[in-house]
Amino acid sequence: MPYYRIVIWTSRRREPYTGIRQIENYNVDAVQHIMRVKAEETYRRDLIDVEVQMISKTSTAVRKYFEASKKKREAKKWPEDKPFVPALRRRDYFNR
Repeated sequence: MPYYRIVIWTSRRREPYTGIRQIENYNVDAVQHIMRVKAEETYRRDLIDVEVQMISKTSTAVRKYFEASKKKREAKKWPEDKPFVPALRRRDYFNR
């Protein structure tokens, strides 16, 4: 699946919204249209333009995207110590 850099320009911010997404569609024009429709739903009158670029898997931006998503997954992991004890009761469980 290809990676895309998406840049959304709005009239309320000087800097654009930017992000990298992995999208299953290989057609850049189709992805451009999908992102424009989503941006129009979200930003309505403030939307100026949407830019979509297909980028390489080996680019620095994709590597940084992988690292950030890996950190998010690590933060969401279930704790290894006594995983089925609820957080509120964990204090009572360990203070016995």
